[in-house]
Amino acid sequence: VTIVRNLVFGKKEDIEPVVQYQDGEVLSILERILGPQSGSSAEMKKHAVYAVSNICSGSNKHKDMIMGSMILQSILQCLRDQQSCELRVAAAWVVINLTWQDAEDEASVRSRQLRLTQMGFEAQLESMLEDSSLNVKDRVLAALRGITRGTRRGSAV
Repeated sequence: VTIVRNLVFGKKEDIEPVVQYQDGEVLSILERILGPQSGSSAEMKKHAVYAVSNICSGSNKHKDMIMGSMILQSILQCLRDQQSCELRVAAAWVVINLTWQDAEDEASVRSRQLRLTQMGFEAQLESMLEDSSLNVKDRVLAALRGITRGTRRGSAV
């Protein structure tokens, strides 16, 4: 999983061959590792979540792949994991990267913001504002800014 994490770190053009490998098998592997029945360790899940986060730093196509997969439910569960602050930080980075806005993709970001809010990400992040880890709090604030940016509720964060 660490190899995948490193392969999808970098330029958008570097991400594409990895996510397309064997008709999307990499995404399926990440889904299995992060799934509720996987039995994977927190360390393994952390690397898988960072791989997802790195994919989300790619193009809108890459972000849409994640938004259309079962991985998002697992990311939400990682935000709820009280045993590993590193896992919570990694999951917050997924939200940050999904809601990062370049000048040309405002409509795409708005769509992702709405979907993440509907799935319960905004409420979960708000419940984490008093996390015992300063690193988690910082990432949660950044993720909330991303989800609420450009909306009426965005001025409160």
